[in-house]
Amino acid sequence: MPDINTSLRAQILIAMPSLYDPSFSKTIIIICEHSAEQGAMGIILNQPTSLNIYELIESDNTKHREDDPLLSIRIHSGGPVDTDHGFILHDCDIKHESTIQISPTLFLTSSSGILEEIAENKGPDNKIIALGYAGWSPGQLEAEISANSWLTTEYQHQLVFDTPADKQWLEAGKQLGIDLNLLNSQPGHA
Repeated sequence: MPDINTSLRAQILIAMPSLYDPSFSKTIIIICEHSAEQGAMGIILNQPTSLNIYELIESDNTKHREDDPLLSIRIHSGGPVDTDHGFILHDCDIKHESTIQISPTLFLTSSSGILEEIAENKGPDNKIIALGYAGWSPGQLEAEISANSWLTTEYQHQLVFDTPADKQWLEAGKQLGIDLNLLNSQPGHA
């Protein structure tokens, strides 16, 4: 089991092929908060939805041009907890009351103000907008890692912001030198 005094903040979780939970199968998750007392909170990075930014900030989506570049910003499913709550993962130090610093170059904000800034093309260039989050009670994530449900790797900007969502899971494994497609998802004996 990982040392309970070591925070997993800014680590990326990589779901093992044997993790069949439909919410987490083949996901990668950035850990935003982690402590032995509070547990862990993270954002799934590779589950885009069909929603766009305008559907989050207003009810009438018809007044925007079809070629509006902001329509290409996909909203992600950040996890199964509190799915009506939005989070913006970004790499620039934009300060809102709700902004937390995950690493020296990674931040999480849960403010409608940053959504409006993004809609006005004034927000961060690199961002992932997510609804909901993944959460673990104290000790739960450490137990899941010990049970081989997750691998962990360091946060990499390119993986989070530059790699297409459908390739992130395999790319995260490659960072560890592992081809996740070659791992057997069935437990067995040697």
